Amino acid sequence: MYFHGGKSLKRLCAFIDGYLGGAAYQASGKWEDMKVTGHEDLQQFNSWVGKELGFSSSTRGYENMIFSKVSSDEDAYEMFFQLLDKFREPRSPRGRE
Repeated sequence: MYFHGGKSLKRLCAFIDGYLGGAAYQASGKWEDMKVTGHEDLQQFNSWVGKELGFSSSTRGYENMIFSKVSSDEDAYEMFFQLLDKFREPRSPRGRE
């Protein structure tokens, strides 16, 4: 995915947040009803990233957890997609462990 200015997790997360917000509003017609297909997957990804990176909880959000492990926005962008690929790998029937 291309963002003006190069690889940036900050820009990617802003894009994702904007998309989810717009899709939720479009689906419900109200900002209060922020439910959209795919949002649950991001919540699961967030929790999984916390465990994968050794955090005791995932309340910091995947963006902040990733940034705490790298030294640049470009490295964070690369790590996001590495983690996403690993998250999407088939898991045992009991779920992601």
